[in-house]
Amino acid sequence: MSVKLFILGRPGSGKSTAFRFIRELLKHQYNDWFIAHYNDYDILQELFLREKLFPPKKARFEAKELDGFDVLDFTVLDEVLTIIEKSARASTYKKKEELVIIEFARQDYNEALHLFSDSFFKDAYFLFLDADLPTCVQRVKDRVTFPPTPDNHYVSENILRGYYGKQVIPPAIKTKKGKKVDRDRTRIVSNRGDLDELNLKIEDIIHYIIEENSPITKPHSIVLPKQRKILVRMPHLLFFTFSFHTFSFHTKNLQIKTQLTTQLSHMRPFFKKLQKMFQRKHTSSALESSDR
Repeated sequence: MSVKLFILGRPGSGKSTAFRFIRELLKHQYNDWFIAHYNDYDILQELFLREKLFPPKKARFEAKELDGFDVLDFTVLDEVLTIIEKSARASTYKKKEELVIIEFARQDYNEALHLFSDSFFKDAYFLFLDADLPTCVQRVKDRVTFPPTPDNHYVSENILRGYYGKQVIPPAIKTKKGKKVDRDRTRIVSNRGDLDELNLKIEDIIHYIIEENSPITKPHSIVLPKQRKILVRMPHLLFFTFSFHTFSFHTKNLQIKTQLTTQLSHMRPFFKKLQKMFQRKHTSSALESSDR
């Protein structure tokens, strides 16, 4: 059985980051699931390189710095989505559980999604990553200057501000025939800040998708959602506590010391809750060991 997840958003919104996280999540928690990945940039790049070797009368691409390119003929974007559907259909496992990730960016997503056949939307989910334009522009600049992964491609600022700057995320997705996609299958996630928070949201979405399509499959994780949120917040709180003690040691301003002390006192119940949680965890683990 094949399930599709469309990851949509501007360049720099975090689509490839989301895919890498999902790939690792399936590897460690749902290792009986396969994953396939289709990225429109890879196909566009292949078409661009082919055009460099065999230049047509009318160019569809323009070479840019850092091995990048701009699209001149935007009909090629439609062509790429057609190629993605054909490729996904041809390589789908019918007897295996598979999550097919389809990743692309467009100005008008309703128009782009209408290029897919209605039957392709069966068992399809949609994740929109929402990030403002200045954030995306800066991320693209950063990932080219300090590229941590091979899929951090260059996209020119002209295209980002011009074409993708007019991006509109639809309130509802409709098929080519006008049928509305169930709202439960669509998520809009803000990705303007903390990566850990983004990962938590994506993890919950993947759990939902897999549990809906394979109720028998259970995640291997031993950490509950509330515990995960606590663990994500813990490093920030520990850093604040350390900073408080360091700063209060050096400062002589009584007013600032009082404010910091008040803030720290509000955090103490959280640390007590965290301590009790791990005590219960340790106790239950010890009991399980003794039962064996």
